[in-house]
Amino acid sequence: MAQIPMVTAVRFDQYGDVSHVLMGRADTDSNRWITEPAETPVAELVKKLAASVEVATSMPDGTLGPKLRVMQAKAGGNTETVSTDDPGRPIDDFLQF
Repeated sequence: MAQIPMVTAVRFDQYGDVSHVLMGRADTDSNRWITEPAETPVAELVKKLAASVEVATSMPDGTLGPKLRVMQAKAGGNTETVSTDDPGRPIDDFLQF
């Protein structure tokens, strides 16, 4: 049974950076949630990605989304956020909450 974190939605801050995500843990064999998506600070997602943890994404239509990557936040400083690695499927296309 493969269990991986999955992001289903994003929240943007006043700068247009992702500040929070809805993230749960999914079983990829049964396509069921192990833990339902819950509001999670983007910093927790950044830590997973920096540690090379595989994180899946789901688009509003239920299809698998693009991979995420860590990037510098527009606010500057040492703040990091996430974006997609696919210019044809930007982070703005994710469900927002």
